[in-house]
Amino acid sequence: MTEELTQTREGQSEPIKRGLGTDVAIVSSMVFLAQMTQAIVLGSVVNAVGSVTAIVVAASIFAFCGALCATKVMYLDL
Repeated sequence: MTEELTQTREGQSEPIKRGLGTDVAIVSSMVFLAQMTQAIVLGSVVNAVGSVTAIVVAASIFAFCGALCATKVMYLDL
Protein backbone atom coordinates (compact mmCIF):
# COMPACT_ATOMS: atom_id res chain seq x y z
CA MET A 1 0.00 0.00 0.00
CA THR A 2 1.52 3.33 -0.99
CA GLU A 3 -0.85 5.55 0.94
CA GLU A 4 -1.14 6.33 4.62
CA LEU A 5 -3.91 8.23 6.32
CA THR A 6 -3.33 11.34 8.40
CA GLN A 7 -5.67 13.47 10.45
CA THR A 8 -6.31 17.04 9.33
CA ARG A 9 -7.24 19.87 11.66
CA GLU A 10 -10.91 19.33 10.84
CA GLY A 11 -10.67 15.68 11.93
CA GLN A 12 -10.97 14.24 8.41
CA SER A 13 -8.52 11.69 7.08
CA GLU A 14 -6.68 12.31 3.84
CA PRO A 15 -4.16 10.09 2.06
CA ILE A 16 -0.45 10.94 2.01
CA LYS A 17 1.22 9.80 -1.20
CA ARG A 18 4.69 8.32 -0.96
CA GLY A 19 6.99 9.44 -3.74
CA LEU A 20 9.41 7.56 -5.95
CA GLY A 21 12.37 9.05 -4.09
CA THR A 22 11.21 7.45 -0.85
CA ASP A 23 10.91 4.07 -2.57
CA VAL A 24 14.42 4.37 -4.03
CA ALA A 25 15.84 5.34 -0.62
CA ILE A 26 14.18 2.34 1.04
CA VAL A 27 15.53 -0.07 -1.58
CA SER A 28 19.02 1.47 -1.35
CA SER A 29 18.99 1.03 2.42
CA MET A 30 17.92 -2.60 2.10
CA VAL A 31 20.69 -3.31 -0.43
CA PHE A 32 23.29 -1.69 1.84
CA LEU A 33 22.10 -3.73 4.82
CA ALA A 34 22.19 -6.94 2.77
CA GLN A 35 25.74 -6.22 1.57
CA MET A 36 26.95 -5.53 5.11
CA THR A 37 25.35 -8.71 6.45
CA GLN A 38 26.79 -10.78 3.64
CA ALA A 39 30.28 -9.33 4.11
CA ILE A 40 30.24 -10.04 7.83
CA VAL A 41 28.86 -13.57 7.55
CA LEU A 42 30.80 -14.79 4.51
CA GLY A 43 34.17 -13.96 6.03
CA SER A 44 33.52 -16.52 8.74
CA VAL A 45 32.12 -19.03 6.25
CA VAL A 46 35.21 -18.78 4.02
CA ASN A 47 37.47 -19.29 7.04
CA ALA A 48 35.46 -22.32 8.16
CA VAL A 49 35.29 -23.95 4.72
CA GLY A 50 38.77 -22.93 3.61
CA SER A 51 37.73 -22.00 0.07
CA VAL A 52 36.27 -18.95 -1.66
CA THR A 53 33.88 -21.27 -3.52
CA ALA A 54 31.58 -20.76 -0.54
CA ILE A 55 30.95 -17.21 -1.79
CA VAL A 56 29.58 -18.47 -5.12
CA VAL A 57 27.41 -21.07 -3.38
CA ALA A 58 26.07 -18.51 -0.90
CA ALA A 59 25.40 -15.99 -3.70
CA SER A 60 23.36 -18.54 -5.63
CA ILE A 61 21.34 -19.44 -2.52
CA PHE A 62 20.71 -15.76 -1.74
CA ALA A 63 19.72 -15.09 -5.37
CA PHE A 64 17.23 -17.95 -5.27
CA CYS A 65 15.73 -16.63 -2.01
CA GLY A 66 15.53 -13.15 -3.53
CA ALA A 67 13.75 -14.48 -6.60
CA LEU A 68 11.21 -16.26 -4.40
CA CYS A 69 10.59 -13.07 -2.41
CA ALA A 70 10.29 -11.00 -5.59
CA THR A 71 7.36 -13.11 -6.76
CA LYS A 72 5.38 -11.89 -3.73
CA VAL A 73 5.93 -8.14 -4.32
CA MET A 74 2.94 -6.10 -5.45
CA TYR A 75 3.69 -2.57 -6.62
CA LEU A 76 0.81 -0.20 -7.27
CA ASP A 77 -1.61 -3.14 -7.53
CA LEU A 78 -0.09 -4.36 -10.81
